[in-house]
Amino acid sequence: MSDELTKISCDPQSSVVVEACAGSGKTWLLISRIFRLLLADVQPSQILAITFTRKAAQEMNDRLATLLLDMYQKSDTEVIHELVIRGLSEEEAKQQLSRARALYEEVLTQTQPITMETF
Repeated sequence: MSDELTKISCDPQSSVVVEACAGSGKTWLLISRIFRLLLADVQPSQILAITFTRKAAQEMNDRLATLLLDMYQKSDTEVIHELVIRGLSEEEAKQQLSRARALYEEVLTQTQPITMETF
């Protein structure tokens, strides 16, 4: 996927439909979009991700937890890079650095977490 398409797809202000074959990065994109929603101060309880299998729902939960932990633990340079590949400009990434780091504790301590379920 091009950088411009990733930027649009991850932008919480955009509405998108993504159709692609297996292994093309749809889960990465969905988790990145959820992360961007959280970065934009959307409450975890307001986010719903629906998939077809329990395995896929668990995979999404695991990937989000890993991403949040990475943002918490990685160096500033690495976190800025992760933010840029998820559609932020370098300047926006620098401004959102502390927010990105804080999401790990905020999301994992919510009494009403993100819902990732099956049909």
